[in-house]
Amino acid sequence: MFPKLLYLNTIIEKILPNLKSRMMKIDYNKSMNTNHYRKKVIIIGAGFAGYNAVRVLEKSDDFSITLIDRENHNLFQPMLYQVATGLIPIVSVAVPIRYLIRKSTKFIQGEVYDIDFQNKQIYLNHQKLSFDYLIICAGSKYQYFNTDWERYTLSLKTASDALSMKDHILQRFEQAEVEPDPDVKKRLLSFYIIGGGATGVEICGSLTDLINTKFIDHFHNISIDQITICVIEAGDRLLSSFSQRSSDIAFKDLSKKGGVIKLSEKVISISSGVIETSKAIYNADTIIWCVSLVSSMNNVVDESYTDSLGRIVVDKFLSMKEFPDIYCLGDASYAVDENDNPYPGLASVAKQQGSYAAKDIISRLKKSKRKKFHFKDYGSMAVISNHSAIAEFKRFYFHGRCGWYLWGFVHIYFLVNIKNKFSVFFNWMSYYFLKRPSSLIILNRHRNKIDDLTDDNNSSK
Repeated sequence: MFPKLLYLNTIIEKILPNLKSRMMKIDYNKSMNTNHYRKKVIIIGAGFAGYNAVRVLEKSDDFSITLIDRENHNLFQPMLYQVATGLIPIVSVAVPIRYLIRKSTKFIQGEVYDIDFQNKQIYLNHQKLSFDYLIICAGSKYQYFNTDWERYTLSLKTASDALSMKDHILQRFEQAEVEPDPDVKKRLLSFYIIGGGATGVEICGSLTDLINTKFIDHFHNISIDQITICVIEAGDRLLSSFSQRSSDIAFKDLSKKGGVIKLSEKVISISSGVIETSKAIYNADTIIWCVSLVSSMNNVVDESYTDSLGRIVVDKFLSMKEFPDIYCLGDASYAVDENDNPYPGLASVAKQQGSYAAKDIISRLKKSKRKKFHFKDYGSMAVISNHSAIAEFKRFYFHGRCGWYLWGFVHIYFLVNIKNKFSVFFNWMSYYFLKRPSSLIILNRHRNKIDDLTDDNNSSK
């Protein structure tokens, strides 16, 4: 018994010093990791590009990450038009940013009003922040060609825009239900969309879907024949970024659902409830602007670094030639492919650019060889209306019901939150089987600029 204890004691005496030295090395390495300088990365914009950049950078302990956005939520914009027409609630496509990032990542809700590229500093919310690397992905906004048309139109870029548009549309139906004057009633039930791109087509299709649900059945003094849903496009076809085949399908399907399409008709002026084009004058209480986009940073960044639309010009590494530590992605950037064609303003482009920029920063820190950005084009998709969508791929083409199912699957897959995936799915099922849109509540206090103009016109009369 005693020799065994003596032998055990000898083993412990040999093991303990080695174990102690190893523990000391581990503690030393931990302290070194926590005390070493972490590169400061600031990301402006929490959309597709910004969120994907954060996800990649968070996997490394070498960076101190600060994410800045005007809003406190990440928004899935490709489905925002369904919120604007009451088909799904806003919580299905918006997630608080703090739920999506790690605690080590700092988030600031604010708007950047100046950037000092030379000294690597940004200014926002009465504070100044310095950076080692800057990723600008602030998105885009609509431009109105130096006119006051913004006062008289609705647009769709933010969650607030979607809620405001939904309230406005639903209020027009409620007002038309009790309106005795047929001319006023016609104006209330006229919905005009300026621009026949993907957003304009999707809004038009969603409005035609809305009036073909049980929503209209609950009104006693409104019939579908009294409702006008019209798209005005200056070009000679819808969906100009898609193939001619897709444009023809969109025209046919929207017309079949009751939409009115005006092609080769340029808007000359817009005032309160009036649209003047090169061919006619239209009266409508609802005018939705979906025409031209400019960078959200066009008034922040010096014009010498941008193109005519305010987009920052970047090189093959998506960084500024003069300042290689500053990246610009998505709609806020002007980047070209191998054929010198600018990348389209698609969510897929922004997502890939966000991941690439983060990986490029990591590789530069490791002094690895840089690889230029290459966009993997998986195709383009656009929904026209219920049971009708277009999916263009290099080798395959889908439209109609097949395209619609594929579009729905892809968009649910790319939602960032599992809760949102289930929410959208069940709302779609309710709409699909019961013909009942799930978000038709008017927030009476959520007024918009069009309502204020209407009230002013009525009071002046």
